[in-house]
Formats: sequence, C-alpha cells, structure tokens
Amino acid sequence: MSNRLTRILTALAVMPPVIAGIIWLNDIMFFLILLLLIMGGTWEFYKLLTADGKPLLAFPVMTGAVLIPTGFFLGGTSGALFGLYLASAMVFVIKLFGRAPLDDTYEHLSVSMIAIMYYPFFMSFFIPLREIDFHWLFYLCAIIWFSDSFAYFVGVMFGKRKMYELISPKKSMEGLAGGFAGGIAGAFLYTRFFMEVPFIHVLVSSVLLTGAGVVGDLVESMFKRKSGIKDSGTVFPGHGGILDRTDSIAFAAPILYFYVILAV
Repeated sequence: MSNRLTRILTALAVMPPVIAGIIWLNDIMFFLILLLLIMGGTWEFYKLLTADGKPLLAFPVMTGAVLIPTGFFLGGTSGALFGLYLASAMVFVIKLFGRAPLDDTYEHLSVSMIAIMYYPFFMSFFIPLREIDFHWLFYLCAIIWFSDSFAYFVGVMFGKRKMYELISPKKSMEGLAGGFAGGIAGAFLYTRFFMEVPFIHVLVSSVLLTGAGVVGDLVESMFKRKSGIKDSGTVFPGHGGILDRTDSIAFAAPILYFYVILAV
C-alpha cells in the first residue's frame, strides 16, 4: 500500500470518532481523552529531546502535562496558569535540591521548561475553546486539515521552489500557497454551513491560524531534524505520532482562543 493511500485511509478512520467525541462526549470524558493525548504527545517530545542527548527532568515535565490541562478544566485560564506555575516551579526546585544542581544546570532548566510549554500548554487550549462553543474546535480543525491537505497535494503536483530546505526539504512555496488557499477555503466552508461569523473575522482568523499551523509544523520539524528522527511516533499509520498529527493544531489553538475572546 502506498504511503499516500495509507495517509488517506488513516484520516478517514480517525475523523469520525474525533467528530463524535467533540460533539457528544460529556466534559469529563472529553477532558480525560484530551489529557491522555497531551500526555502521549509530551512523552513523544521527551523521547525526541533525549534522542539528541538533551538533559531534562522527566517528572516535572510529565507532571506539567497533567497539571496544565487539569487547571484549564477545573479553573479556566487562571487554573491553567496556576498549573503552569506549579510545573515550572517544580523544575527549579528539583534541580536545586537534586544530586547535581551545578551539572548541566542551564540545559536541564531550559529544556525542561520548553517541554512543559511547547505541547501541554498549547494543546490545553482545546478545553476553553470547547467550553465557548464546540464549533470553534471544528472550525480550527477544518482550517488546519484543509490547509495540510491542499499543501500536500499542491506541493506534490506543482512544488518546485523550496520553502525552507534546512528544516523541511520536501515543503515548497507552491505547497505553502496551496495551504493558505485551503485554510481560507476550509474556514469559509465551515462558517457557511455551521456558524455565523462576520466575513472579516473569518478571513483574518483563517490567515492567522493557517500561518500558525505552518509555523507549528516547522517547529516540530526543527526538533525532529535536530534529533535525527523522521517521525515522533507510530500511532497513526502513514502520519507518524501524536505530535506529527497535532503540531499545527496545538500551535494554532491558543491563537484562535485569544482571537475569539478578544475580537469576535
């Protein structure tokens, strides 16, 4: 089976339960499933960093993967910030009172903080977005999925000029243009049938979210290239691991949340 067909079949298999879960799961079940996803993605990121020999403190990192989404679920944004504070403080305390506080001090602290902020904090914004209206999650997914699909197929068919060869050699400027066209189209299609959002907000937010998705994908590619790893995991055949499938959405989710509460 070709990799392209595997990607398509996996997407078709995954999308129905994702859609059903967002709509029909109660708040507790949605939170628990998202928590498992965040913990799995954080563990993949931990393995990715350690593969490059980077020292980090596993306990506060994985604790942060629990505390931050739990804080969002129980106490909203303030609860999430409290969870982020606890996990961050734990990094400093454990290093300070550990067996070798002066060995690789800056690397231990900085890499551990990156691991806490990068995935657990960003991905946890799924919780407040769903609380506002689950349609915003679908709106986000429509933009990112349309963008990824258009970028992939346009890049395969027409890609010639490299976008950022150092980080992601296969991506092209043509694919980037296709991705923006797909993201904007996905936003307008979804709001046409399921939401009432003013034209200007659909246009601006779709451009912002598509751009954030591109950056999120490149950020994970940067980490993988530095660590010499092709995929973060093997959870989704043809797509890689949890990080590989959610890197763009995780980077874009906070932007959508703040756009919705500040502008819409």
